[in-house]
Amino acid sequence: RRVVEPLVDSMEVVAARAFRPGLAPKRIRDALCDSTLWPSVAELVKGFEDRHVPAERGQGADRRQEVVTLGALRDGMQGDADAPYVAQHRLFDQIPELRDGLGAAFLGLAPRDAVAAIWAGPGGTATPCHYDPVDNVVGQFCGSKRWRLWRPSSGEPTGPPDYDVVVAPGDALFVPRGWWHRVDS
Repeated sequence: RRVVEPLVDSMEVVAARAFRPGLAPKRIRDALCDSTLWPSVAELVKGFEDRHVPAERGQGADRRQEVVTLGALRDGMQGDADAPYVAQHRLFDQIPELRDGLGAAFLGLAPRDAVAAIWAGPGGTATPCHYDPVDNVVGQFCGSKRWRLWRPSSGEPTGPPDYDVVVAPGDALFVPRGWWHRVDS
């Protein structure tokens, strides 16, 4: 089976077509208002280093939950094996000022009832294969992530992915509900 990258469009093309989430993943170039605004986690958390967020540390059976400061998250980006990883945290609700950096066009891609969450961690972080029960629109601010996606099925996929894409800073990726995915940074 041939692995292909999801259809790629610019925000201008997406806007002209009145983009509506469909049945397949879609990578959208230059979806964020300014992909240079947060070139690193250090820039994202600047001025908010003392704010606390839930994080995970460790791998496998050693994985544990704890609360860390955004400053500790920033410091862990150097590749420490026990660095904190923030997953599915509603940082844009906690610090509304950061929402301005997302841009109205990007926010318009998400369903009305969508929750804006953040995933942040050092390179080498991997999210095991899973699916979500809701549509996701992912915005990539800094670094890059490799997404492998499989069509919905009754069990975890075992073959090659239907889509294999690297999402770069400034891009967005629409992942429909039910699509299995594995993410590596």
